Amino acid sequence: MNIGKSDIEIIKIMFAEMQTKQDLVKLLNFVKPFVYGKNSKPFELKQITWYSNPSLCKDRYKSFSIVKKSGSQRTIHAPKNGLKSIQKVLAVVLQCVFTPHYTATGFVPGKSILNNANIHLSNRYVYNIDLKDFFHSIDQARFWKCLQLKPFSLVDNTFDENGM
Repeated sequence: MNIGKSDIEIIKIMFAEMQTKQDLVKLLNFVKPFVYGKNSKPFELKQITWYSNPSLCKDRYKSFSIVKKSGSQRTIHAPKNGLKSIQKVLAVVLQCVFTPHYTATGFVPGKSILNNANIHLSNRYVYNIDLKDFFHSIDQARFWKCLQLKPFSLVDNTFDENGM
């Protein structure tokens, strides 16, 4: 994926000017070719609405278990392909409009687990924890509130109470 500086500026402007669901779809469709290639099929509003509303689409995720280092099980909830493609494109949009703190290494383009490890090389001890059910603890209202704050600054009337 190769997004130029001018394309990033366009994405920032489109995001800042977004007022309707159709504006969101237009933005996602502008970004989608950068992620999936120029021949990718555009998103439709009904697709975005379907996946964003839990009362419409109850099986957006497939669940399976993997074995952790400790030997116990970890349940993974992976998005199904349609939702995954929306999330992937939306992640690119959010990466264009948000600059993480310079010390952040997780899920930051161009950084990896090695960047995180290098910070701790000279330390005698490193405290490592696994937050149980972290993502389940983030509810829709909290996520929506974060999108209303800077740098995203989406206004209350951009979308309805279901996020769409």
